[in-house]
Parts: sequence; structure tokens; C-alpha cells
Amino acid sequence: MSQFEVDDLIVVERAREASVFNRLAPAGLAEYSLGELWEKNLLGVGVRV
Repeated sequence: MSQFEVDDLIVVERAREASVFNRLAPAGLAEYSLGELWEKNLLGVGVRV
């Protein structure tokens, strides 16, 4: 993940029976690399069962 920029990522989340595509807001993300944000689950996404 760390080789990408915040603008390169699109987060896909499920809303009811549809997929919702969003870009990340870069504010406050500069403190960590994208890899660190992913590992810490700070990107607003996660595994939902």
C-alpha cells in the first residue's frame, strides 16, 4: 500500500444491496504512510461479516 498516494485509492463499501465508491479525504492522513493506515485500519474500511 505504501507505494500509492491517497488520491490513488477508492474505498468501496456496501450500502444495502449496492456498492458505494468514495475517495479518501487526505486531511489528517499525512502523519502515516498508506501502509500504516491500512494496518491500523484507519482508512474507514474493514472486514465486515
